[in-house]
Amino acid sequence: MEGAIISFVVQKLGDFLIAKAKQLGSVKQEVEWLQRELNMMQGFLKDAEEKRDTNESARRWLLQIRDVAYDIEDVLDNFILEEDIDNEPFSRQKGLLAFIRKCFGQPQKLITLYYMRKEIGKLRARIEEISRQRENYGIEYKVQEEGKSDPASVRLRQLRRTSSYMIDEVVGFNDDAEFLLAKLLHEEPHRCVISIFGMGGLGKTTLARKLYHSTTIQHEFRCFGWVSVSQDYDTKDVLQRLIKSFMTLTKEEMEYMTTEEDLERYLRNILANQRYLAVIDDVWHMEAWEILKRALPDNKNGSRVIITTRNKFIAERLDERTYSHALRFLNPKESWELFCKKFPNRSIVDREDYNLKIAEEMVERCGGLPLLIIVLGGLLSVKTPVEWPIIREHIWRNLKKNDPIHIKLVLDLSFMNLPYYLKPCFLYLGLYPEDYFIKVESLCRIWVAAGFIKPSSDKGETLEETAEDYLHQLIDRSLIQVAERCASRLTGCRVHDLLRELAIEKARDLNFLHIFKGSSDLTLQSDALVLCRRHTLHGDSDAERYFSLDSWNHKLRSLFGFSVSHHFTEGVTRFKFLRVLEVHLVYYVVMPDEIGNLIHLRYLRLSCSHHIGSMALPSSIVNLRNLQTLDVAYTNFSVDLSKNISNMKKLRHLVGDFGEAHLEGLERLTDLQTLKDVDYESWIRYNPQKLVNLRDLCIKIVFLPRDREITLDSIAALKKLQSLALHGVVPTIFPSLHPLSGLPHLQRLLISGRIAEEGITGSGDQATFPKLNCLKLVFSMLGDVSLANLSKLMPNLITLELGVESYAGTTLHFRKKCFPRLEFLRLNHLYRLLEWEVEEGAMLMLKGLRVDGCLRLREIPQSLRSVPVAPESEFEWTEYMVI
Repeated sequence: MEGAIISFVVQKLGDFLIAKAKQLGSVKQEVEWLQRELNMMQGFLKDAEEKRDTNESARRWLLQIRDVAYDIEDVLDNFILEEDIDNEPFSRQKGLLAFIRKCFGQPQKLITLYYMRKEIGKLRARIEEISRQRENYGIEYKVQEEGKSDPASVRLRQLRRTSSYMIDEVVGFNDDAEFLLAKLLHEEPHRCVISIFGMGGLGKTTLARKLYHSTTIQHEFRCFGWVSVSQDYDTKDVLQRLIKSFMTLTKEEMEYMTTEEDLERYLRNILANQRYLAVIDDVWHMEAWEILKRALPDNKNGSRVIITTRNKFIAERLDERTYSHALRFLNPKESWELFCKKFPNRSIVDREDYNLKIAEEMVERCGGLPLLIIVLGGLLSVKTPVEWPIIREHIWRNLKKNDPIHIKLVLDLSFMNLPYYLKPCFLYLGLYPEDYFIKVESLCRIWVAAGFIKPSSDKGETLEETAEDYLHQLIDRSLIQVAERCASRLTGCRVHDLLRELAIEKARDLNFLHIFKGSSDLTLQSDALVLCRRHTLHGDSDAERYFSLDSWNHKLRSLFGFSVSHHFTEGVTRFKFLRVLEVHLVYYVVMPDEIGNLIHLRYLRLSCSHHIGSMALPSSIVNLRNLQTLDVAYTNFSVDLSKNISNMKKLRHLVGDFGEAHLEGLERLTDLQTLKDVDYESWIRYNPQKLVNLRDLCIKIVFLPRDREITLDSIAALKKLQSLALHGVVPTIFPSLHPLSGLPHLQRLLISGRIAEEGITGSGDQATFPKLNCLKLVFSMLGDVSLANLSKLMPNLITLELGVESYAGTTLHFRKKCFPRLEFLRLNHLYRLLEWEVEEGAMLMLKGLRVDGCLRLREIPQSLRSVPVAPESEFEWTEYMVI
């Protein structure tokens, strides 16, 4: 753990020396000494961390070196802060300090350097003492485990990014699933409740998800909703999430639902006369069900509710028509099968040199608990055969004869065996609420902003791609669960509540993070409030009390707020060293102008539950020159970046509905990787060809003069582009897609607007979009010839959605050999469609099909009737492209 902190500070010292060489003068040599000493100490951390649990001296030594590293970071950040104040225009400075600086400008810089040298002197004495203690404690030099960069590891990273990760490794439960499926499909017309109960880690959610995604269930029910409640829940939030899982809500619809009663009424109305299936996952309190029960009507048409809980009392008393099902443990055969799934090559665990007997013995003593088995498998899968007996002995040491393995032993061991660079990434997950859906792209950006990601030796790999590789490593070790996968991409993850408890426990021991609870005794939290550099608040009442405290950590680096309002935003600007700020608002609030003073901020994300009215972010936002991510996607915040956006040269991800805002200086943001949504008129006004690192782009055509023709030539120069959305809000005609054919890495394409017939033509059988694997068309008005040409131009499509008015004909014709690699197809509200013809040999790889809202379509082709219903999630990739 300390290794990641030291590595980050060493990297920061190097960056600081490069950026501030001229300003440092003679202090530069002192800073270089700090860098050399910390770099040298990294070699002793591995041995100290291995001795931490058994050697109190080694544990204290690690805490000392961690504190020194943090203090070095503070000295650097404080210098940058003071320098920023010194360089601030006098017109913006106030009070006596402004007068002194106006009169003695240059001496003030000397004073800043004087205090910096003084602080470094203290740090030097502490480091020298730590070095002496290391020798006395017998801590030895060992090479830290770095991220691997051999060719095999590079290939593995590529495989992780392109393979279709399963959301759960489903093993066993076949008899349970068949029995419960019969209960769900029973002819009883009244709404019935199926409750699944059992201990944590037994697989209740996995079984519920298996039923939920069953092809039979998908055919029998009309509406589907899923919500996780968890131990600490907010009723309004649960109702909102359940409504959103049943249907997409517009901002206008959300505006009118401000109370629990409004939400309950709305949910009852949308479910009226529908045969629905609702899954209420992880219920801890009967009160939560009583509230949801009122909102789930009994339509007397066979609607069903599945509930998962650890509490048998709750499971058996939910409703007068409840069947409670006690989930069993896995049998030995199922346990071994689940364990083997952690090894890509099944034969690898069948060889004697892999200590088969040792593995079987450990799996047997897992007692059939699925979570324990997969975490054990994840731990052993990254170890060599020689190390398996060592793992066994470590576990056996804490067990009596024939006792089953306690899950905490394996969880602790899995954390202890993480490479140093993965430990802070895992601990950071403790900041999120229980059962929280975590967006992968946001998590990776946060890890980058927090400084946890080291540049890869693969020069073509971005920090975000390295972060995603870290995430996959944690998934491989079964410490993170895949929650959502769209078009073969990992888009969402969750942490099992037992693993979240592990992260919080370890983080507490290391003063890594603190979850503030306003209802708890503040004296018990006082040390954590002052010492921990990462805080999270889960509710507005917590935020109100938090910001009223007299003592707080002014060196805070990360702050999260969930379901908060003005109490949060009014107090957040006191933390001058913040790097990460994520705020999920209940209602819109005014963001203070002082937010522009948080010059260390790397990541700023705002979202809002209720889209009422519109608020503007202060213009001071452009002062955040170190900002890497600005994400205001799920808000009505308008952002004025018309002036000085070029100051934000480190921006990598700019996400929000910028409408017709002028982005003067946009072309200077050469680090930019993500830009959405930008208006077409703004886009072509500047010189976007200079945005050579752009990977994700969404352009909205909000207004188009009658004599103006859409041209895509400005996009053709963006050779790293992977994802492109062209969203015509007004009637739009794209004369040609040919400029896009020069984008060698384009994988995902969304077009909303008419495509001219001559705009889709190919040259022979040559693929023009060879890497494109996801395509969605809306209002494109294609003809039969255009659809045939699409198949020639895009032969490697995996996911295809033909949306509203995307096809102009009444007969849809898929010709022989068309779309040879297509796996998922959706026809969505093609109102003109009457007939559908599919020739033999078309779409031979198809494994999922959805037909929604094609009301005039007479029948599904015979050859496609056995194709399973495609999961809705396979077509949700566009939600990550357009705001």
